Amino acid sequence: MKQKILLSLWTALILLVSLYPFQAKESKQFWEHSDKMVHLVMYFVFSILLVRVLSNRQHFITALTISGLFGIVVEAAQGLMGLGRAFEFSDIMANILGAGLGLTGYYFMKKSTPSRP
Repeated sequence: MKQKILLSLWTALILLVSLYPFQAKESKQFWEHSDKMVHLVMYFVFSILLVRVLSNRQHFITALTISGLFGIVVEAAQGLMGLGRAFEFSDIMANILGAGLGLTGYYFMKKSTPSRP
Protein backbone atom coordinates (compact mmCIF):
# COMPACT_ATOMS: atom_id res chain seq x y z
CA MET A 1 0.00 0.00 0.00
CA LYS A 2 2.81 2.40 0.92
CA GLN A 3 4.52 1.73 -2.44
CA LYS A 4 1.33 2.59 -4.33
CA ILE A 5 0.99 5.88 -2.45
CA LEU A 6 4.63 6.79 -3.16
CA LEU A 7 4.18 5.90 -6.84
CA SER A 8 1.01 8.02 -7.02
CA LEU A 9 2.72 11.00 -5.39
CA TRP A 10 5.79 10.69 -7.63
CA THR A 11 3.54 10.44 -10.72
CA ALA A 12 1.72 13.60 -9.64
CA LEU A 13 5.08 15.35 -9.14
CA ILE A 14 6.21 14.36 -12.65
CA LEU A 15 2.96 15.69 -14.11
CA LEU A 16 3.23 18.95 -12.16
CA VAL A 17 6.86 19.57 -13.07
CA SER A 18 6.35 18.52 -16.69
CA LEU A 19 3.13 20.37 -17.44
CA TYR A 20 3.37 23.49 -15.27
CA PRO A 21 3.83 26.52 -17.57
CA PHE A 22 7.17 27.87 -16.33
CA GLN A 23 8.27 31.24 -17.65
CA ALA A 24 11.62 31.33 -19.42
CA LYS A 25 13.17 33.63 -16.81
CA GLU A 26 12.08 31.28 -14.00
CA SER A 27 13.81 28.22 -15.39
CA LYS A 28 17.48 29.09 -15.06
CA GLN A 29 19.72 26.13 -15.82
CA PHE A 30 23.01 25.35 -14.10
CA TRP A 31 24.41 23.93 -17.33
CA GLU A 32 23.13 23.56 -20.86
CA HIS A 33 21.47 20.15 -20.55
CA SER A 34 20.51 20.17 -16.87
CA ASP A 35 16.85 19.65 -17.78
CA LYS A 36 17.78 16.28 -19.29
CA MET A 37 19.32 15.28 -15.96
CA VAL A 38 16.04 16.21 -14.24
CA HIS A 39 14.15 13.98 -16.69
CA LEU A 40 16.61 11.15 -16.12
CA VAL A 41 16.33 11.34 -12.31
CA MET A 42 12.53 11.67 -12.32
CA TYR A 43 12.11 8.54 -14.45
CA PHE A 44 14.90 6.67 -12.63
CA VAL A 45 12.87 6.97 -9.41
CA PHE A 46 9.53 6.46 -11.21
CA SER A 47 10.63 3.13 -12.71
CA ILE A 48 11.89 1.81 -9.36
CA LEU A 49 8.67 2.74 -7.60
CA LEU A 50 6.67 1.21 -10.45
CA VAL A 51 8.57 -2.09 -10.50
CA ARG A 52 8.06 -2.43 -6.75
CA VAL A 53 4.28 -2.06 -7.20
CA LEU A 54 4.03 -4.55 -10.09
CA SER A 55 3.94 -8.23 -9.24
CA ASN A 56 3.77 -10.13 -12.53
CA ARG A 57 6.60 -12.33 -13.78
CA GLN A 58 7.86 -9.86 -16.38
CA HIS A 59 7.62 -6.79 -14.16
CA PHE A 60 10.91 -5.26 -15.36
CA ILE A 61 9.81 -5.22 -19.00
CA THR A 62 6.35 -4.01 -17.99
CA ALA A 63 7.82 -1.23 -15.84
CA LEU A 64 10.13 -0.09 -18.65
CA THR A 65 7.25 -0.12 -21.15
CA ILE A 66 4.91 1.81 -18.85
CA SER A 67 7.65 4.30 -17.94
CA GLY A 68 8.52 4.88 -21.59
CA LEU A 69 4.90 5.27 -22.69
CA PHE A 70 4.16 7.59 -19.77
CA GLY A 71 7.17 9.73 -20.75
CA ILE A 72 5.99 9.89 -24.36
CA VAL A 73 2.42 10.82 -23.37
CA VAL A 74 3.58 13.54 -20.96
CA GLU A 75 5.97 14.95 -23.57
CA ALA A 76 3.23 14.92 -26.22
CA ALA A 77 0.89 16.69 -23.78
CA GLN A 78 3.50 19.43 -23.35
CA GLY A 79 3.42 20.07 -27.08
CA LEU A 80 -0.36 19.89 -27.43
CA MET A 81 -1.60 21.80 -24.38
CA GLY A 82 -0.24 25.19 -25.38
CA LEU A 83 1.05 26.01 -21.90
CA GLY A 84 4.37 27.38 -23.06
CA ARG A 85 6.04 23.96 -22.91
CA ALA A 86 7.41 22.23 -26.00
CA PHE A 87 7.71 18.64 -27.19
CA GLU A 88 11.36 17.52 -27.22
CA PHE A 89 12.45 14.12 -28.49
CA SER A 90 15.61 14.39 -26.37
CA ASP A 91 13.40 14.58 -23.24
CA ILE A 92 11.78 11.28 -24.21
CA MET A 93 15.23 9.73 -24.61
CA ALA A 94 16.26 11.05 -21.18
CA ASN A 95 13.06 9.62 -19.67
CA ILE A 96 13.66 6.18 -21.18
CA LEU A 97 17.35 6.22 -20.24
CA GLY A 98 16.47 7.16 -16.66
CA ALA A 99 13.89 4.38 -16.46
CA GLY A 100 16.33 1.86 -17.90
CA LEU A 101 19.12 2.88 -15.52
CA GLY A 102 16.74 2.78 -12.56
CA LEU A 103 15.51 -0.70 -13.41
CA THR A 104 19.02 -1.97 -14.12
CA GLY A 105 20.28 -0.66 -10.79
CA TYR A 106 17.27 -2.06 -8.96
CA TYR A 107 17.72 -5.47 -10.64
CA PHE A 108 21.38 -5.76 -9.62
CA MET A 109 20.69 -4.45 -6.13
CA LYS A 110 17.89 -6.98 -5.68
CA LYS A 111 20.01 -9.78 -7.15
CA SER A 112 22.93 -9.07 -4.80
CA THR A 113 20.74 -8.79 -1.70
CA PRO A 114 20.14 -12.14 0.00
CA SER A 115 16.45 -13.02 0.08
CA ARG A 116 14.78 -13.30 3.43
CA PRO A 117 13.40 -16.69 4.49
